[in-house]
Amino acid sequence: MIAGDCVLLASGTAALESMLCKRPMVIGHRIAGLTYAIVRAFGLLKSAHVSLPNILAGKTLVPELLQGECTADNLHAALLRWFRDADAAAALQPEFLAIHEALRRDASARAADAVAVLLPRPA
Repeated sequence: MIAGDCVLLASGTAALESMLCKRPMVIGHRIAGLTYAIVRAFGLLKSAHVSLPNILAGKTLVPELLQGECTADNLHAALLRWFRDADAAAALQPEFLAIHEALRRDASARAADAVAVLLPRPA
């Protein structure tokens, strides 16, 4: 991902990884038709977005092409946008950085504290 100019992927943790790598991306995702019908019929999708970057931002940062929108032509067009519009791709950088900073929780120090609690104290 780091070596790429942009990334085409399915929703999931790969989208979070791409965001942490600060790479523009296009999300393409389809689920089984019956499953999709059940999700829609019972209102089981509670979020306006399915990809973690968009969910964490609370807005659309990257395109999500789902179900019938997830076609080769649509994926191609969305990817080309990142290649052709350098300003749009550059505008993602501060957005992705802000999300990245919000997710950081000083994990090394927190892990060390957790281990320290388990170690026997010197007599």
